[in-house]
Amino acid sequence: MHALSLLLLWVYGCQPVTPEEVSGRGGPQAPSAGTTSASLTSQFQDPSSYDATWGLPLEPSAANLTLAGLAARLGEESEVIVALRKVHTDVAKVRFLEAYSRDYPTFLVGHQVLLPKGDGVHLEQNPRVTKEMVNPAVHCNTTHLCENLYNRKSDFAEEPSETQLADIIVLLGWDVEVAGPAFTEGRSLLIIAENFRGHGNAISTHPRFFRMPENESTLTKAANGRHGHPGGAFLLYTNVLDKLGVDASGMNGEPGHPGTDHEQGVITSTELMGSGSNLYLVCKGTPPDKDPQDGGDSSNGGRGGPVLVRYTTLIGTGTPRKPEKTAPVSDWECFSDPALGCESARCTDNPSVSICDVLTEADNRQCSDGIDNDGDGVLDCADTNCSGNPFVTVCPMGPMDTRHIVEGTPEACSDGVGLDCASPGCIYLEQCGGTEPIGPLYPYTSGFEESSNASCSNGLDDDGDGYTDCRDNECRYNSLVTVCTQENSVEACADGLDNDGDGYADCNDFDCSRNPYVKVCNVSGYPFLAESSNATCSDGLDNDSDRYKDCRDYQCLNNPLVTVCGNQENSMAECSDGLDNDGDGVTDCSEGTCRENPFFGTYVCTGQIQTNHTQVVKPPTYNGVYTSAAISMKSAKGLHGAAGLKGKMLTQSRVVNTPPNGTVTYTCHLGRMSYNGASTGQDGQPGGTELRFTPRRSTDILRSQMSPNQWVVNAALGNAHFKNGHAQKASFLYMLTLMRLRGVLADADIASCEELPATASLKQRQVAQNVCPTLGRVQLHFSHLKAGLDFYGQSREPRINPRDRYQVLREDFDDRFELLKGNVDRYLTLSISQDLAAWFSIEGGKLQQELNKTALDLEAANLRIDAAEAAVDGLVQSINRRKNEYESTTEVLQTYEASKQVSLGSFLLGLGKAALSAFGSEFLTKAGEQAFSSLTDALGGWFDQESGKKPATAEGKAESRDFLGSLTDIAGSAAGSALKKAFAQTKPDLFKVVDGIELFPQARSTITNEVSATVASESQRRTINEYLDLMASLEKAKLDLEAARMDAFTLRSHHASVQRLKQQVTDYIGQQAALSALDRLLLLKQTYAMTMLLLDDLGMRYWKVVRQAQYEKLPFSSQTGQSLLSGDVIKVEAFTFVNFEQMKLRLIDLDAQLNHFTSGQRSHYRRVTGNPFVQASTGEKEVLTALGLDYLNTPYLFHVNITYDGLNSALLKHRIRDVRVNFLGTNGGSARHSIFLVRDMLDSFYVGRNASTGEPWIIDFELTDKDLASNGSVRSPLHYQSFLACTAVPPSCDLSQASCRTPFQDALTADACSISGPVPDTASNVTFYDRSLAGNWTVALPASDYAALETSLGGIQGVEVVFDTVAVDL
Repeated sequence: MHALSLLLLWVYGCQPVTPEEVSGRGGPQAPSAGTTSASLTSQFQDPSSYDATWGLPLEPSAANLTLAGLAARLGEESEVIVALRKVHTDVAKVRFLEAYSRDYPTFLVGHQVLLPKGDGVHLEQNPRVTKEMVNPAVHCNTTHLCENLYNRKSDFAEEPSETQLADIIVLLGWDVEVAGPAFTEGRSLLIIAENFRGHGNAISTHPRFFRMPENESTLTKAANGRHGHPGGAFLLYTNVLDKLGVDASGMNGEPGHPGTDHEQGVITSTELMGSGSNLYLVCKGTPPDKDPQDGGDSSNGGRGGPVLVRYTTLIGTGTPRKPEKTAPVSDWECFSDPALGCESARCTDNPSVSICDVLTEADNRQCSDGIDNDGDGVLDCADTNCSGNPFVTVCPMGPMDTRHIVEGTPEACSDGVGLDCASPGCIYLEQCGGTEPIGPLYPYTSGFEESSNASCSNGLDDDGDGYTDCRDNECRYNSLVTVCTQENSVEACADGLDNDGDGYADCNDFDCSRNPYVKVCNVSGYPFLAESSNATCSDGLDNDSDRYKDCRDYQCLNNPLVTVCGNQENSMAECSDGLDNDGDGVTDCSEGTCRENPFFGTYVCTGQIQTNHTQVVKPPTYNGVYTSAAISMKSAKGLHGAAGLKGKMLTQSRVVNTPPNGTVTYTCHLGRMSYNGASTGQDGQPGGTELRFTPRRSTDILRSQMSPNQWVVNAALGNAHFKNGHAQKASFLYMLTLMRLRGVLADADIASCEELPATASLKQRQVAQNVCPTLGRVQLHFSHLKAGLDFYGQSREPRINPRDRYQVLREDFDDRFELLKGNVDRYLTLSISQDLAAWFSIEGGKLQQELNKTALDLEAANLRIDAAEAAVDGLVQSINRRKNEYESTTEVLQTYEASKQVSLGSFLLGLGKAALSAFGSEFLTKAGEQAFSSLTDALGGWFDQESGKKPATAEGKAESRDFLGSLTDIAGSAAGSALKKAFAQTKPDLFKVVDGIELFPQARSTITNEVSATVASESQRRTINEYLDLMASLEKAKLDLEAARMDAFTLRSHHASVQRLKQQVTDYIGQQAALSALDRLLLLKQTYAMTMLLLDDLGMRYWKVVRQAQYEKLPFSSQTGQSLLSGDVIKVEAFTFVNFEQMKLRLIDLDAQLNHFTSGQRSHYRRVTGNPFVQASTGEKEVLTALGLDYLNTPYLFHVNITYDGLNSALLKHRIRDVRVNFLGTNGGSARHSIFLVRDMLDSFYVGRNASTGEPWIIDFELTDKDLASNGSVRSPLHYQSFLACTAVPPSCDLSQASCRTPFQDALTADACSISGPVPDTASNVTFYDRSLAGNWTVALPASDYAALETSLGGIQGVEVVFDTVAVDL
């Protein structure tokens, strides 16, 4: 790792480091305005610019690849690749730019992209740069890194092609704004953004400059015109689209150059030669010194670049419809504003908002998929969440017949449903190439909407002209409509019959005489009818004077009344039936007799009606929000360049009179004859424009395929806020990332991050690789935050396992350190190595070893979860029983102050509630005991319901809403929560604590002491302490369960990541191909995310080691109570790749600081006269069960409470070594009896005294309930131990008097009566070794053993307990 101390490669590095970069003299330099950008070319950052707190570089990244490489990343079938290949070949250079900032936008202006350096947390823009003030000359090199869209030479030219960085620019970021007109000069531009704001400024991928030099001319021909370049493609994928102007038109071809004229030469005379009709003129004289040139040939116009725009919601101009639902809103507002939240329609019905997007039915895809996505019993447009949602454009605005609904809003005209821009209601919109007049939200109709049997009999005015069904002229006169009359065709109006029975036949019926589709009743109005009958079409005359006779005349062929010209396809019915009725191989409107038919051709073949149509009623349209989208997209063809004119020749003309033809002009020339250039140039093709709604998750999938870093940065910013104590902001970023990533996995049909099937597609593998490591980290830290833990998963009251030993934890840390170091080395190798083939082969074996180890660890972790769940269930049941008892009790609390008259039950419940927030997890209580480790599973299940993989239910929807609501209830604490410090012992007012006026003391020992000083009844004191022990046990058990789940989750995430990485390495080995720049970049990012998970785990272990050191060595000042550990050791700092080795160095420093040593042996003697045993209460039995003593049935107990007030000064600083017990009775002697000695779960240590107040400095350590192995099994008893106690005959003196001494009391040792016996005292044979004397001690005897003891002694007359300790010098 010495290399890491010299340099840190940028997270996205792909090239070797130069000596200058190592020294810090090189590295990326942002460009000045108007210069070629090289700021990101080196791909490296020196350590001084690396943000160690964040764990990511501050600056954006870039990489170079080819279109073929991008296709390998996105897949050949990707519409991005298909669109780009319309303009580029596979070797086209791609420049990949990525901006991380969520708070500051990326700007496009001129020929540059300005990528913000600041992230809004560690580095802020002050003042904030807005689109009004952004200036490349000012902000490049300062607040932004600047990249060129093309390398500009001047305002009218660009640098040569070989110096250009790219043919295609890919820009990935959160907010992208167009701050001024932007130009790519024909380079394609792909933007993937969360929000895109055009601000009325246009983006042009239209090339303005010819990139090649002018064509050369020859002596005889001028230069041909240069072909116009194709327009660059413009592709935009964005969640919110706020106005857009884009021009991707092809470039016009250059005109051919004109030929130069002749030079010098003179014609001195002319002579007419030849005879008759073959006369010609000959010039004589001096030929030109230089002949004229031919004109240059014409050129081709460039093809327009394809314009492909995908959006989830539009923000147009004008007042939005239904603003209470559609006013723009952000995820942060929905999360933080109490007036909104996930119950607000503005948040749940807006498809751009992701924070509430689970079990919803609120976008075009969900409202047309045939699935009840939100589990409310109705689906698609029958659901008011669809039909009543202006954002959903596949549903009508109201419950009317959809045949009567037309397209016309900007959103409905771009949703991919119906005709979109081909719809009559859409063609006027600017986004469809129209002029977008300011007008109503509704479109105009053509009359065609009411021209079928269905629309003419539905009782509706479908075309809004004020006439319904058969009162509408189109229904009456159109022969395809048969529900109104049978006399409305050419045939029916010439058969001599009254076909509709109204008393009028043929042209006497208005249905014929006024019918524009019949015409035969108005011969004078239609001259072609003069030759349009059997007689006139067979008389050999041109009756209508159109120079065509009989069946050569189209009007004879077109008229269905004419039969003398053979079988023709010429009736309205035949021309619209899809059949080849005349057998000539041509059908309907492909047939000239249909397409050119004067009776009905325009209706059948173009959809234009011939009846008068005046719209008077605005028809309803599909949903939409804005009247104008303010979107202009242009991709016109480039026009061909004209041919160049020929140069002037040396000529002379002569006019000759040649009777009888009159005068004729003859011309001759000297020298070469010149010609105009060839007009062979062709116009380009339009590129096509397409604006289309797309679900937000589809864009998120594309973002995830391109890079994991958008999500990594989200998580990193959440981590930064967590560490700084900004719980709400951290919770928002975690929740947002979690919702987005789970949505991505659901849409990509990835059931689990832990194992992908062998049949997984390329997209699924890439999404999983880029998403899952970050999802694991977010899940982990979000769980810590919501469970009230610190960033490293430690409780606010550190829980110590006294069986853990500092040295053992140190060794465990060292093992994990080596695992992390190996992953960091893997990351560095990927960063700097040029030939990775050999490394891949070695790394595959290492990864397999890592997989094997994590699989074993994961198996043990799952067993630990099972054990922890059982412990929580048991304690919950116990506490619920106790609560029920307390709520119904009428017992009065017995206090030393008679004025304090309260119920014991209410006192206990109030004290327990106060203790709850002090002991542990606020969130676990508020969220109904649901641990956050189940968050991913819960979300995954709800997304499965939403997509139809599982049936959605109303209960599931209600659960998801409750769950999302609980997420905004912030708990949590800052990273590296303050390490436990000694504090002055103050006396709390228990009654104020119970009433919620005063907080539960930080040290539970102070409550225990105050209970003894306040409550007069010994049994009630025991009851209170039992209940507090149970509450503490429950909270600690919950946290143990959460920790177990989190450990398993971390292992599963790491195991899955290693598995995916190993597969990727295997693939690269199999391909035997060099990594592309983007492949290496993405592999780096994936390795980074995976390694960060291990880094977080090592950080948690570091703090565990430090806290264990505090417990074992008590490094606190006797004068101030403050920690004596050096600032570096306990300094709260986020560790990264840069500084993670500091953890190990700090622990080495810690080893040197722990100079704890012990001195002489001290004993503490306690004696009780008489028989102190009482049968255990229900609460006492539950406490024993929590500690693992669930097999004592109904034991008898004897309690000893030791406080520092009762210890002499020599014993204040101590550690226990052994405990001895002796029973006194008439028959005492050599007999020994088995007993259980039980200790409470709190260790309190005296470290000194406040010189000014005289109060002691006491430090409390909450201990774990059980000593658990990695698989959750109990390794050894932690708070109890069984051993043999002695018996003896009591002395003759009065045992109740302190002056009465016993042999047991005076014996220096009594190994036969001790826990360890004759064996030396050690932590392996004395459970309470090194623990504190102060606390609650209990001697427990099973009922049968108690009866046997009492019988053998002839009655218990006293009990003696000696605690053997050693004095500790701090």
